Amino acid sequence: MTSKKLNLLIVAIFVIVFFSILFTSPILAIETGLDETAGMAGFETGATAKTPPQIVASVIQIALGFVGTLFLIFIIVSGFQWMTAGGNATTIETAKKRIINATIGLVIILAAYAITQFVLIEIVNL
Repeated sequence: MTSKKLNLLIVAIFVIVFFSILFTSPILAIETGLDETAGMAGFETGATAKTPPQIVASVIQIALGFVGTLFLIFIIVSGFQWMTAGGNATTIETAKKRIINATIGLVIILAAYAITQFVLIEIVNL
């Protein structure tokens, strides 16, 4: 399997999982007022209505979590590719570059998450 096909497969799986969880999340059910669904899922019903900034903050946090998970998956897949390269220099070099790039991406996502948390706590008072 070529590197481009492998990247495309990882991104496709991530997109499918991201949207399936995003649209079926009990947390979003509470935020959108679907208390019956939330009650069946074991969450507290009758929660106060969330403000639009709180809903946006929740969606941003969920998205950053999934993107961070995507970069972690890239690191794991690249490590597996490196271990199974069998001494092929080009495959090893591709895996190394992908690990470095995924690590940089993961650091950027963690910084974005920290900034988001700071803004939410200090400015929006969530």
